[in-house]
Order: sequence, then C-alpha cells, then structure tokens
Amino acid sequence: MNDDAIKKLLDLLNNQKKPERFKIRDLDVETVTKMLYLCYQKEVGNRRIAFNGDKDTKDKIEKTAKWITGDYKVGLMVYGSVGNGKTTLLRSINLLLKSMYSPDRGWDENLSIEYVTAIEIFNITKSDDQHRYKRIKDCDVLFIDDLGVEPITAKVWGNEISPITDIIYHRYDEQLCTIITSNLSDEALKERYGLRMADRMVEMFDSINSSGVSYRQ
Repeated sequence: MNDDAIKKLLDLLNNQKKPERFKIRDLDVETVTKMLYLCYQKEVGNRRIAFNGDKDTKDKIEKTAKWITGDYKVGLMVYGSVGNGKTTLLRSINLLLKSMYSPDRGWDENLSIEYVTAIEIFNITKSDDQHRYKRIKDCDVLFIDDLGVEPITAKVWGNEISPITDIIYHRYDEQLCTIITSNLSDEALKERYGLRMADRMVEMFDSINSSGVSYRQ
C-alpha cells in the first residue's frame, strides 16, 4: 500500500472547503426571535389584519429563529393546512433577511435573495426567462411559497421540463439555503414529485408544522 498517496489524498480532502448554508452568525437566537416577531407583526399589519400572537405563532417564530441561527439542514419546510400563517412566516423571514443584508444596511455580508411562489416559477419557465430562472436557481437564499399548487411539468420550445424538481435538485447539490411552504403532507409530496425527489427533500429540509385553525375564519 502506498501510504504517501493516501496521506496526500487525506490532506487534499481535509483542505477542501466544506459547503455551508447561510445562517445568521452575528446575533444570538433570542435577538433573532424578537426581530422575526417584529417582522411577523409588520407583515400581518400590512394586510390590515389584527395580529394574534398566540402560542402557535410564537412557537413557529422561535423554531425558525433557532433554525436560521444554528447548524441545521440546508433547507426549511413550513407545512400545514391553509390559512394558518405559513406565507406570513415566509414573508417575515424574507423581510428580516432583506432588512439585514441589503447592500445599504451595514452588515458585512450581502445576500442574493429571491422570493417566488411555485406558480411563478412555472410561469417564469413557460416564458423562457432564463436570466430570472438562473437567479432563482443560484441565489444565496430562495423562498418558494405554496409548493404543490403549480403544474408539475412545463413545455418550453417543445421540451417538457419539471422546473421545481430541477431547482430543488440543483440547490440540493450546491447546498444552498432554501425555505419553502406547502400544504402537502410527506406522503402527498412523495406521490406528486416521486420517490427520488421526496428522498432528497427528507435529507435537505428540516420541517416546522404550522398547526392551528385558519386565521382567515
């Protein structure tokens, strides 16, 4: 056995940079929880709805703050039935990150952030807007709202493609931070997107169950 060759390989592997997903590194979880709570209140107020700081809302915010400041999976899936604050939570995280990491905000790190619905991704694919599609695939942090309501495949120049699958696979390979909401259960996701996609999503995403009754009632 050539020990020198093995040692050289080990040195090479150990010196390779491990891909890391984005997280908030310079603030503690209590501070981020409070900041996210304020963003959530703002998003509710923007829709002229009375803010309900119930236990479920506080739990979701606390779990999200813990995830976005800690060493967890590269993706976060917020799932549950309709009307109980999934999109509001997603918009709140987006508002927090854009407030912190826009070029003029003073933080050291600038992020490329994209917020889209699953249907928008389908429509972008159909319009063949390759520049926007690439930005969505490669951005530092991607928010996808309402996964599962979009058509699964789209025809572009006679070719049938699955844009959501393509984007998730790419971001899985590149270990890029991806935050998603969906009304679908694990079984429904597997049935809709297939076993291979579902298997990658289990590895890629931590999950938060957005339970409780609809706030729209």
